[in-house]
Amino acid sequence: MADDAIRVLDGCGLSSAHVVGMSLGGMIAQLAALKYPARVASVTVISSSPFVEGNTDLPGVSPAYLDHFAQFHEVNWTDRAEAIRFLVEDSRSISGLAGDS
Repeated sequence: MADDAIRVLDGCGLSSAHVVGMSLGGMIAQLAALKYPARVASVTVISSSPFVEGNTDLPGVSPAYLDHFAQFHEVNWTDRAEAIRFLVEDSRSISGLAGDS
C-alpha cells in the first residue's frame, strides 16, 4: 500500500508530498517515508503506533472505547442530532485525560 501511495504521486506528476495517515494509514505513511525518503516531504501520523519491531510499551485501545465503537452500526446516520452525539462522544473518548479533574 505504501507503493500505491507513491504511484498516486507519480500519476499526479508530483516528485514529493506531505503524507498524512490515520490508524493503519499512519503505518502506511511511515512505511512510505522509510521506503521512499526522497518522495515524502513530511509525515503526520494520527491515531497510530510507531513503526518499530517489538513491544513499544504503548497502551492498547481502552475497553471503554471498544464499547463505544461497538455502537457504530447502531447509529442512525440519517438523524443529524444522533450522528453528532455519537461523533462528539467518539472525540471525547479518544481525547485523553490530561484536562480532566
